[in-house]
Amino acid sequence: MNNIDELLKQALSPVEQPGARLNERTLKKVKEMERMTEKKGKIGRLPMAAAIAAAVFVLGSGTAFAAWKYLTPAQVASENEMGKLAAAFEGDDAVLVNEKQTIGGYTITLLGVTSGENLSECVEENGVKDDKTYVVAAVEKEDGSPMPKTSDEAYINEVFFMSPLIRGLDPNQYSAMSMGGGYHEFEQDGILYRLVECDNVEIFADRGLYFCVNSGAFYDQQAYSYDAGTGEITRREGYDGVNALFDLPIDPVKGDREAARAYLEQWAESMESTEDEVEEIPMEVQEFMDHLTAENLDDYAERIESTVQTLTPDQEGYVKYSYELENGSGGEGEKPVWDMFPDKKCGVPFIGGYSLSDDLLESMLIEVFTLNEDGSVTFAIYVPKQAE
Repeated sequence: MNNIDELLKQALSPVEQPGARLNERTLKKVKEMERMTEKKGKIGRLPMAAAIAAAVFVLGSGTAFAAWKYLTPAQVASENEMGKLAAAFEGDDAVLVNEKQTIGGYTITLLGVTSGENLSECVEENGVKDDKTYVVAAVEKEDGSPMPKTSDEAYINEVFFMSPLIRGLDPNQYSAMSMGGGYHEFEQDGILYRLVECDNVEIFADRGLYFCVNSGAFYDQQAYSYDAGTGEITRREGYDGVNALFDLPIDPVKGDREAARAYLEQWAESMESTEDEVEEIPMEVQEFMDHLTAENLDDYAERIESTVQTLTPDQEGYVKYSYELENGSGGEGEKPVWDMFPDKKCGVPFIGGYSLSDDLLESMLIEVFTLNEDGSVTFAIYVPKQAE
């Protein structure tokens, strides 16, 4: 009876199709956000439609109505226009879970997972790959109030990190953040649905797998305990926020120790390459940036007034910026407001990054963001003050 929810859904399927007018009322467009891959970098967006109709079940002369509360993993994939992935979620190798945990004022439901060879027919469809794992989860508020739509201003206040974790591997290092992660997310009927993807963890199934959901945009080591001796990952009791932790029930038989070993070797090589890139930062630049803070910014850098602009977050909580200097150089980009200002503190500059050329400090351009009381963000470029 592990799939009792799915069986109930099938039993309550409508015997008649809803009319066109009902479909017109229930079909609606929403925005989808995809973010987060290597080192919190790549950002992309894809359109999706979210739709669900009430199931009607007729018994003899009486009529009963039942609403299927959650979209299935296949439906969530379909809403992301991933029809083949939806079929994979309906395949024999997919796992429907439907396990709930209520923590920190929210109810988290792990709906299902599919990965590996089960995705072989999905390749090339909207970026779906057969070397990935796809997990679907739902988030709703414990008090029954609706989760905000992705177009609502309050959306940036409802931030969660979700990722598969591997028994025996430190989650501070091995999570969706460093394992090719990303996600698609939308709200439907007050419930937030997320389709999470990351590198294929099925190869580690014989070790034991977890799925974590914690408050904030990144893995929070205060939310969980990792025992390096046993490899176990557990929830920290008393954590102030959401720290759900599920067993991810992929069949241990699907573990592949040789593939896992090769993956970890490749992962280590990629991390070493990243560290080498960091070490190549000139000492002069590194020391300057290490010393620079929000409090001493005006003492060591000056603002280029022509670059000052007020940015309005989009419906997904990102601000986009672009600038051009008198010498013709410039840049553009976008930043998540909830990442820069997790405590929503206004008036405190956030140093978002910098660029430079061979002239080092003389060519350095520092991107600075400041949250305003009205929710907008002030952007400006700063340059180091030249020593007298």
